[in-house]
Amino acid sequence: MSRNNDLGSLEKTTNGKDISFNYDNSSKLSKIKERKKSISKLCKSLSKEYETYKPEKTINLINSYINDKSTINRILYHEVSNNIFSFDENEKTNFFSNLESLLEYTITNLDENNETMLFVYKFYDHVQLANTQITVFNDTAKNLTSVSVDKLSNEVKNIEKDNITILGIFAAILLAFVGGITFSSSVLENIDKVSIYRLTLVIDLLAFILTNTINILLKFILKINNKDTNFLKLDQFNSALFLIAVFIIFLYINQNSVYM
Repeated sequence: MSRNNDLGSLEKTTNGKDISFNYDNSSKLSKIKERKKSISKLCKSLSKEYETYKPEKTINLINSYINDKSTINRILYHEVSNNIFSFDENEKTNFFSNLESLLEYTITNLDENNETMLFVYKFYDHVQLANTQITVFNDTAKNLTSVSVDKLSNEVKNIEKDNITILGIFAAILLAFVGGITFSSSVLENIDKVSIYRLTLVIDLLAFILTNTINILLKFILKINNKDTNFLKLDQFNSALFLIAVFIIFLYINQNSVYM
């Protein structure tokens, strides 16, 4: 089987299949990686402390980048963005401040049509675009976080209200049931031991306490759930119990005065 011995490609046969590897493509990929490293160095030079930053060093890096004609002759904008996104807040502050110093330096010291000046313009323009994207992203993230927190807080509050409501209703039912059973048992057990006046007066008082306790509990449950509580009024019922109590006391006093 004949093989092509061209230095630009290498062919191997494995299980009857030909696998080719192009040295030119490998070389281009390697040079692109070098371009990425150069962009990273350029961005790192701009992220140094503002007080110690020297634009001349960045200009030298730019000139080296421009003069390297061995691979693609353009700015790798995505690599610039990647570096900016990876900086912490202090590095970003230094980066943007130093970039302004770099632009001012190039405008003052370089010709307008100078290739380095054009590179700085393009680089500056892309950085401002990336900065706008960062700002929009951060604002969007903050808004989404705020909405999520508020929504979660409201859901937690609603769950708490539901739990209190369930417990409150259960307590009201338990109070009414136990109170009613205890009250009825007590009345039946002592019906022959006290006078009818005392018995009915105690029944009247217990009815007042039990009914109003349940009413207060139900009002509390409705209030925390923002429901209307106006229908839970016991004014007339309490007035009736009060009149019954007065009437019982009057009868009791009147009876004792007859036997005196």
